[in-house]
Amino acid sequence: MNYRIALQIFILVLLGSCKPKRFSSDYFKVAEIVSGNQFKLVNDYTVNLIGVSDTKESYNFLQEKLKDSNVRFVFDSFTPDYKNSKNAKTKEFYSYVVLKDGTCLNSLILSKGYSSVNFQPYLNDSLKRYLAYTGENQKEDIVITNDENANNFVTEKTSILDSIFDGGITGEMKILKDACDFMNPITRNFAVKLAGKNSGEFSMDQIINIYDAIRPPNWHYVEDPRGHEYFSFASNTISNTELTGDCDDFAILMYSMITAIGGEARITFAWKRGMGHAFAEVNIGQIDMEIFSETISRRYSEYDIDKLMCRKDEDGVWLNLDWWAAYPGGKYMDYDAQIIFYPDNGQYVTQGI
Repeated sequence: MNYRIALQIFILVLLGSCKPKRFSSDYFKVAEIVSGNQFKLVNDYTVNLIGVSDTKESYNFLQEKLKDSNVRFVFDSFTPDYKNSKNAKTKEFYSYVVLKDGTCLNSLILSKGYSSVNFQPYLNDSLKRYLAYTGENQKEDIVITNDENANNFVTEKTSILDSIFDGGITGEMKILKDACDFMNPITRNFAVKLAGKNSGEFSMDQIINIYDAIRPPNWHYVEDPRGHEYFSFASNTISNTELTGDCDDFAILMYSMITAIGGEARITFAWKRGMGHAFAEVNIGQIDMEIFSETISRRYSEYDIDKLMCRKDEDGVWLNLDWWAAYPGGKYMDYDAQIIFYPDNGQYVTQGI
């Protein structure tokens, strides 16, 4: 190999390895337990656990749970944007701490009774839930709330459809159906690998495994070719783009992976004042609501969730899986027109068009 080429490759590898990790997406090694609600990382940053008090019990629990562990961080919606930098003026922050198995450490400490709620900075998203853990207010079940925009569907095809899609809605449906290649081994294998972390029949845990694995920050947004609507095949998004594309590519992949593991899903294209967006939904009508509520509470314990958004119709209860949401069932985008596609059977429904 040419010496100059070898040197360039070495420099590129070195620069790539020196790229700083991000607090919002990467795992960091714990170096030292400071107290019952604080520890240090190997990069000298100090982490304060949101909502947790410093007690002997919480200190002992951290010593046991965090020894030689790697953790990642989820921040409150009011938390500043922290940067992992050697030149940072302040090397300390408040966060929810998530273990490798997906457990929120803060929530675990409070739910086990090792600590009372500490009303420190950035205790906003989780306040209601954390108070419930300590008995300071009664825990409420998660309520499935219907989206008001789901009603009054209009099924007539009008001329506006041809302006929305290059080839008209019928041609677009065929392209969309082909892109949702849930029977492709690449798509199926990726979906099974994620869902299989919770083996058994189709479940909310399996839905969450897929949702968390592909949504931002794991997903990287890139627009379609200028002036064209492009649908990436689900298998192509997995194998060639490393989870990159726009909102309809994400919706296609979500739909395909849910369908690949036995779930029922659909894709919605929605508009508000000419601005468009796409998202997938999953039918949870056959999932036991008590199990469903417990699963959401356990898997997203760092958030204060008392309502989940869905849309109900004669076919089922459809839970929002939009990438804008922090969890399945987050708020829908505001829209006044939509087309709901059912790619597997080639059907669609329109509203406001």
